[in-house]
Amino acid sequence: MKSSSIEEIKKEALKRIKPKEEERKRIDKLCAELLDILNGITEGEALLAGSIAKDTFLSGDRDIDLFIVYDKEMSEKEMKKEIRTIGRKIFGEIEERYAQHPYVHAIYKGFEIDLVPAFRFSGRVKSSVDRTPEHTKFVLQHTDEKKRDEIRILKQFAKGIGVYGAEARVQGLSGYLCELFIIRFGDFEAFLEKAKNLQEVISFNGSWKKEKSALVFIDPVDNERNVAASLSPENLEFMRLATREFLEHPRITFFFPNEPSSDGKYPEDRIFAVDVSEAIELKIEDIYFPQLRKTANSIAKALEEFGVEKTAIYCERGRAILFFLLKKKKLDRIKEHAGPPLAMEQNAKEFIKKWGKERCYVKDGRLYARIEREAVTPEQVLQREKIGVGKYMKREKIKALENIPAETKVFLIKQFSGKKSWEF
Repeated sequence: MKSSSIEEIKKEALKRIKPKEEERKRIDKLCAELLDILNGITEGEALLAGSIAKDTFLSGDRDIDLFIVYDKEMSEKEMKKEIRTIGRKIFGEIEERYAQHPYVHAIYKGFEIDLVPAFRFSGRVKSSVDRTPEHTKFVLQHTDEKKRDEIRILKQFAKGIGVYGAEARVQGLSGYLCELFIIRFGDFEAFLEKAKNLQEVISFNGSWKKEKSALVFIDPVDNERNVAASLSPENLEFMRLATREFLEHPRITFFFPNEPSSDGKYPEDRIFAVDVSEAIELKIEDIYFPQLRKTANSIAKALEEFGVEKTAIYCERGRAILFFLLKKKKLDRIKEHAGPPLAMEQNAKEFIKKWGKERCYVKDGRLYARIEREAVTPEQVLQREKIGVGKYMKREKIKALENIPAETKVFLIKQFSGKKSWEF
């Protein structure tokens, strides 16, 4: 039997996220207008894709995905030229972007428009986006209004706990993965029951023979693709935790978390901040964000003696800062370096020869040496250590911050206060 409290929460959430008739009409009119224009100027077929096409979008969503599907093969150069020409003809000012191949992004009547070229899917994929129109068909064929509402609820739940989005910044659940979860399991409650221990290969009719990732959900449109490939192990584990806690104590803040107060507390005296804003060369988020993670991991490894408890990446409004929560901010100048047991005579002699008799001493049958550290603060370590950075990042532009910027305070409270998003 379904919990009445969960049902009440779902109803409240759906009231907030399900688009009203006026919003639908406005979006439908705009999409019809754009498709009409596109089909009049392109040799391909203009299609609406994404959550708007599948009617699984949330109220307030401003993203419209338009695809131009071509039957004939085109070179990347031809595709780029055509999509750029079409984009400028309709939208005027455009931003050229690149996934597996080029597409254009524009702002039009208050909406964010992605205009994406693709090839007709016939079982053979030339680029990853070729499957997208088939995804739309699959979702529409396997859902009704009730299921689409359950999808909306799952999407908002994923947003609320911070794991919604397949992009490199989030490494979470894509909209399509949320749709497949509901189609496969039935409704939101069934998803929760499965998700609290989710670790299997999920499919409709396929078997997985490739290397496994944190979670495998085989794409019903293409058995060679894992829809959950972008989901990180950390986010999978966090999603399991969130579903278990929601089932035990359901509340609306899982869907709509409260913003923490700016006077909230976090262990500010143990934070080490590294500014990498000027180090990023290629300003494409899905490229530079993995490089930020790589750099953060490299610095965390260099700071191992300080006891790195947690790292966080702040990347907003042109600032990119890596934060490290340390157990301590300063090390003793002298450290104890463990050597071999005295019983290992040859090794013991070599150890004494290396470090000098005056530095060495015996404790509990083992040799130790007193060694002077060259760096005793995180700042000194950052200056001296060879920190590995991403391909499109400049090592010399990375610098430690003396003061934590005021605009990052709420972010740091969220990251380091010890509270989960639904607990504020």
